[in-house]
Amino acid sequence: MVTGKAKSTTRRAKASASSEVSRITVTFEGLLMLFFNEKKRFCDVGILKDVPKDHPARILIIKKKNGASEILHDLPGDKLETRLWLDVQKQSPDIKARKGISFTRKSGNNDDDDIRWSLDFEGGEMYRDKIKVDLSGFRAILRINDGEFHTIKYSENELSLKKPGEDEKAIGAVATKIGADIQLSKRDVAYFSNGSYVLDPPLSAEEGVTYEIQVSQSETHNAKREQPLTQVDAESYYNVVASDLAPSRKIHFSVKARVTPDASCLTAVMSKSDSGF
Repeated sequence: MVTGKAKSTTRRAKASASSEVSRITVTFEGLLMLFFNEKKRFCDVGILKDVPKDHPARILIIKKKNGASEILHDLPGDKLETRLWLDVQKQSPDIKARKGISFTRKSGNNDDDDIRWSLDFEGGEMYRDKIKVDLSGFRAILRINDGEFHTIKYSENELSLKKPGEDEKAIGAVATKIGADIQLSKRDVAYFSNGSYVLDPPLSAEEGVTYEIQVSQSETHNAKREQPLTQVDAESYYNVVASDLAPSRKIHFSVKARVTPDASCLTAVMSKSDSGF
């Protein structure tokens, strides 16, 4: 893993944490698509419907206090409603990105938690513009209205891209797990909803308490080791985006070897389009 040196966002986070009573850490791992743009008031997280069978979807909510953990809600994929919310009610909810001073994917000088480890399907490494989104390709979409988004884990191998009319090219490691840190000050509260169901009591600011919300759609233990190189999980994203592009115009993915975490099970970002939520 590369260890970066830039710490500008860390200093900012420490400065703003003085009023923090509790923290919610939301994690996103595996075949999920984040519609992330700092100019928007929310981030939508799409959970794909059509993925390899060894990638179960799950949302797990955990409360931690004094070294003890309590599961507040365990939601398997077949119990997900089409629309979910994490509604943070505080004075100034905001969507932010954690970034270092600079980022070049293969430079060796990037911060480990820089959000730009994620592969943006509408960014410079991919299509460079909006691409079509097919809402029906999502099992569910979770809408979040607050948090500082950052990379938790990136792949041990490199992702290669095959663009139309070009030779295959390795671009480097990509994010396979993304996080969002949400600070709760006194009287702040976060409501989790699955359709019309609202988790009660909500996640509230309480001294000595932290919360973790795990949103995942990743391979089961050892499944990746047995998967042939010709099966690339990231190709599943084409079940929800770019359906209007001819196959000859699509960018395809590959890896040279299997490791854990594996670049083919990247967590994707869409920075320009809306989810259709």
